[in-house]
Formats: sequence, structure tokens, C-alpha cells
Amino acid sequence: MHPFAGKWSEVQVADAKVVIKYQELPDRLLWDTNKVQEYVVSGVTESCMRQKLQAFLWHHSLRLLIRQTHIPESHGDLERQHSCFSICKDIVAAIASYIQCFVCTRPIGYLLTCSLVDCVFHLKQEQIKPSTFAEQVDVQELFKDIKRLLEILALSVGCAQRALNALRCVLVMSSDWDFGVEMNETSNVSESLRSGGHDAFIGRNQGFPAVYSETGITETLDFLGLLPTKDLLTTFDSDKL
Repeated sequence: MHPFAGKWSEVQVADAKVVIKYQELPDRLLWDTNKVQEYVVSGVTESCMRQKLQAFLWHHSLRLLIRQTHIPESHGDLERQHSCFSICKDIVAAIASYIQCFVCTRPIGYLLTCSLVDCVFHLKQEQIKPSTFAEQVDVQELFKDIKRLLEILALSVGCAQRALNALRCVLVMSSDWDFGVEMNETSNVSESLRSGGHDAFIGRNQGFPAVYSETGITETLDFLGLLPTKDLLTTFDSDKL
């Protein structure tokens, strides 16, 4: 059983400890998504930026981990759901801002991929429950951002290709089918990537293969607890035809 199962107050205490420990890190390891351009202009090296982002992602992944279990108290569980969405949103924004500034993602590609897959797991886990933890359109936009970031990473990072192979059907169903929400062509993160001087990189991304081998998809989704229902798979197959 999860150590914090049913105890929202203990989750809050543990989360506060994680946040405090992160804030106590040296300035050279602290990440601020709103200051990425400022870091680059001031001469912070790519290696230092990677270290900042690594520390940020490690701590935020831990914050997600301690929130993954349902809280029986309705108010506490609603707060848990809100905070899960907020943390995932911060993770996606941080990764997008890094990719916008640095083309080479191989040195940190594995961690970026794992962080995005973590977000998919937590968001999907909350989405399949009756919940008002966020406007559904915001959730759909975040799934779309994650899919686009994985596609960009997959151009040079092998594990991102494998993650995209396994999760593409989940991301497609989440962005196109759930709740009948119709998405705009681009989201905030996608628009940010387009306007960040990576036109050539985005051009390569647009030519990325749309269809992937389905080998191992079922096993991976089952492991993540994201295996689509038979009805959804039937709909997906019909849509492809």
C-alpha cells in the first residue's frame, strides 16, 4: 500500500519537505522556466542548464509520486488532483522551454522522456475517473503538448521513439476522442516551440512518420495501467480505415 494512502495531510507534509529541499539547493541548480532566455543571454552553459533542469525534474517527479494514490476525503482528493495537474503542467512547460533553446537533447533525452511518460501516467489516471480537477480542454491541450514534445525528442532519442510507439494511441485518444473536446490546431507549448527559432527542427518533426510499429504496445500499456478498452480499440481501428 502507498505510504500516504488516505492521508492528505501527510502528503502535504511530505510535499513541503521536497519543495524545501529543492529550494535549499545552490542557485546553480535551481530552475525557473520564466528565466530560461535570461539564463542563455547571461552566458549560462548548456551543461549548467541541463543540471538545473535535471534537479527540477527529479524533485517534481517525486512530488507526483507521493500524490498518485486516491484520497478518500473528497476535498483532499480534489486538492491532490489539482496539484497533480499543476505539477504536470510545470514539467511540460520546463521541458518545452529547454527544447526551444537547445537543439541537442541526447545528453538529457532519457530523463526528459521519463518525465513526460510520468505525466501521461498521472494525467490519464486522473482523467479516467469522474473528476472536476481541471477544465477538460486544458487536459487535452497538455496531452497534445506531451505528444509533440515526444515527437521532437524521438528524432534523436531512442527511448523517446519507443515511448511514442507505445503511447501514441493513448495520446491520440486523449486529445481527439475523450469527452468530445475539439482541440485547436496548436497549443501554447507548440506555438512557443514554433516561435523559438527552431523552424528547421519543427520542419523535420512535421515529416516524422505518423504510423509506428505496434510491437509491444499492449504489454507497455498494460504495465502502465493504460490499456485501452475493447470499445476504444474498435473505434481506433475503424477510424484508421
